[in-house]
Amino acid sequence: MTRGLITLTDPSYDPHPWHSVMLFWGVILFGVSVNTVISSWLPKFQGLILILHILGFFAILLPLVIHGPHAQPSQVFRTFINGGNWPNDGLSFFVGLLGNVYAFFGADGAIHLSEEIQNAAVVVPKAIVFSIVLNGLLGFGIALALLFCIGDIDAALHTNTGYLFIEIFNQAV
Repeated sequence: MTRGLITLTDPSYDPHPWHSVMLFWGVILFGVSVNTVISSWLPKFQGLILILHILGFFAILLPLVIHGPHAQPSQVFRTFINGGNWPNDGLSFFVGLLGNVYAFFGADGAIHLSEEIQNAAVVVPKAIVFSIVLNGLLGFGIALALLFCIGDIDAALHTNTGYLFIEIFNQAV
């Protein structure tokens, strides 16, 4: 995503494979330093990330809904595009669903912390269910906004940036 943003903002950028390697090493170094060197700041850092996450949600949702093109509900809910050329639409749907289900694998993070929580038998299941419900609802809201505001799907699939996610926003604006 970082390389996509650089490509989008600087047309003269010439991406090389070693750029990705250096970005990965930078992310790893940042994660290790946060968890070891400045671990006492971790709660404040997590609070900052939560605030940025909430602000980012609305920073994406509101411009899309307000300024993006709006499709008809029949277009969104009755049109099915099998872009992967799978043998049938059902198989295409379930292959596409795999990436979305992957987001729910993070629920086991609370289980690893259960040794450090008082009354873990009650608190951990509530935390897991609450996080799945909340993130599911917010994800559904973003998905609906993207589906209604994507615009011309064929234009969004022929990307200039090389990143479909960025091209969707270009088409919406």
